[in-house]
Amino acid sequence: MLVLLCLSMGSFLVLLLLYVLGSRRFKDVRSDYPCTLHMKKLAPAGLYAVERFKTMERFPDAGVRIMQRIRSLYGHKDTLVMAKLVMGDMLLTSLLVLLLSGLLGIAGGGDPAVALLGLLGAGLTPLLMLRQLDQQIRLRKRRIVMELPEVLSKMILLINAGETVQKALIRSVDISRVAASPLHAEFGQAVRELEMNVSLPKVLEDLSKRCAMQEMALFTTTILLNYRRGGEDFLVALRSLAKELWDRRKAESRKLGEEASSKLVFPMVAIFLVVMIIVASPAVLSING
Repeated sequence: MLVLLCLSMGSFLVLLLLYVLGSRRFKDVRSDYPCTLHMKKLAPAGLYAVERFKTMERFPDAGVRIMQRIRSLYGHKDTLVMAKLVMGDMLLTSLLVLLLSGLLGIAGGGDPAVALLGLLGAGLTPLLMLRQLDQQIRLRKRRIVMELPEVLSKMILLINAGETVQKALIRSVDISRVAASPLHAEFGQAVRELEMNVSLPKVLEDLSKRCAMQEMALFTTTILLNYRRGGEDFLVALRSLAKELWDRRKAESRKLGEEASSKLVFPMVAIFLVVMIIVASPAVLSING
């Protein structure tokens, strides 16, 4: 009981202290960063913890891994700040796990095993949150693969109708989907750069770096290698690329179907076991009787 009490009280006091000190030092920290935080209202406390204990310097490998994931999800802007916010969120979530496990242990009668489970949970929390970032990256790339062939098909129609590559790219982007679609968000930024008279090679190169995936690199490289030639050769290259991207979309759709089927296996097995119990229980009861 004493161990659990010390665990819960220590976690609570550390959280409270970090909140007070973080609110003073980082009271003006922006709240509109796109990174996902589980404890967004305590973001200044997490940022203070990372700065005060020099977590990025003490664990450089973890810091690099987080920054790579942040860069893949949200681009190169404010990467370091968002990485510190995410790392601080991991620390605060681990402390919260310790606090809750201590309170549950006290409520359950003071079993010391709960303290060990709390420590284990607090240690695993950052790993689970890293896996969540990896899942977000996979989902983002999957959505880009699913949407990119549609944008390219629109561009082919517009270029075939006489539009320039720049105009076709601008008209292919659906501005209303920028907030909900990662692909249209990236293309939206590319469109803004084109409207500010940034050169097309620079825009496409930045687009490829932000997305950091093979399909987008193939898209930008094909356009850059062929758009100056124009004419039928350019359209042939784009049609060949469109066919390849549609094939990749079909493969991704099949993969989604297989994943959905695998997720249904456990519920089907559970239902089968319940039905077997219902059917067999009268016979078992009659034998016992």
